[in-house]
Amino acid sequence: MKKLYQDRDWLYDQYWGNNLCLREISEAASSSNATLLYWMDRFNITRRNKGSLCHYIDITPDLLEFLEGWMLSDLCIFSKIHNAKSAIIQFETKYKDCAMWMSNKLSSFGVERVGVIHKRVFDDNNRQTFSYRSRYYRNLLDVRNKWYNSDRKKIVPRDITLTPMAARYWYIGDGSLICRASSKPSIKLATHGFPEDDVCFLVGILKDIGIKASHQKCNSIYIHVRSTQDFLDYIGPCDKGLEHLYYYKWETDRHGPIIPRTNNTLPVPLGGRAMEAT
Repeated sequence: MKKLYQDRDWLYDQYWGNNLCLREISEAASSSNATLLYWMDRFNITRRNKGSLCHYIDITPDLLEFLEGWMLSDLCIFSKIHNAKSAIIQFETKYKDCAMWMSNKLSSFGVERVGVIHKRVFDDNNRQTFSYRSRYYRNLLDVRNKWYNSDRKKIVPRDITLTPMAARYWYIGDGSLICRASSKPSIKLATHGFPEDDVCFLVGILKDIGIKASHQKCNSIYIHVRSTQDFLDYIGPCDKGLEHLYYYKWETDRHGPIIPRTNNTLPVPLGGRAMEAT
């Protein structure tokens, strides 16, 4: 079967028409850079001057807020290990509809996807995931450097603002609504991948906006039953296009409803704390 890169028109359009770099084309075509160079030479496709291509994205406050929420959960921003000059966004989920929603949402911010949504099937019980990858952007590296330490481990920037939207995407990605017949609903946020002091910092931000939260021994965050409805009121309803996937995270009445407070007035979202929570 003929490969994508064996089509001169396709290869030319990707390189010159879409201004993609070899790495981006190789990811879209599931090939190597060396293979692409071979076919480019065979098709007499001239190469751009080194350094002539620079992709930039307008990192607006809305885009930054969107990224911050998802970076607290399942979103990743990667760069080359050595001499990094740009970075890409990568997102993986078990739902294809969620991956497509992410692609469309990022596209609305001007972030372009590379290739298709990739499906991976694992041997254990036919588990599958769907992954999204953006093209490389130079100034996306600035965002990446805020969220990763020198060991390339994800951290929580101290200037993060936990807006309702950011908190909602954090909850969609890594939150669980715990409903037991013997007690009122509570919420758990899976923060195991962050350093312990970062998790305590997030607990402090939640407390600042009126949410009763605590740091658990397993390095997760527990939102008390008395603040469950407050938290859900703060983040608002699930986004359109995701309700059919995550509706259950708002179903507090699975074992009987909880009554929202009549005087529930949470303060406006706060920015980075001066001191870490303990």
